Amino acid sequence: MSQRFWDLEFPLPFIPYSLGYIGVFLILFIAAYFVFKPVKYRIPYFRRIKALLNASSLNARKLSRFSDLMSPPGAGTPPGDQGGQARPSA
Repeated sequence: MSQRFWDLEFPLPFIPYSLGYIGVFLILFIAAYFVFKPVKYRIPYFRRIKALLNASSLNARKLSRFSDLMSPPGAGTPPGDQGGQARPSA
């Protein structure tokens, strides 16, 4: 895109300078950022995401050790498993 729009110039009012497409993009990006920032959490989708992140961070604070992330012993073994002992076949 830079080759296509490199020669495009936007004259600035009241001064003899002009901006290229990158300058215009940065100005519009910064304006959109500051307009969107205060209203972001009023949109239901972003409100749900914030609630999920807050719940996750509260859960992470409850963990005191790395082993709290591991499942309890025996949780992954199927019932009736002999713990690796081989049975003789008939």
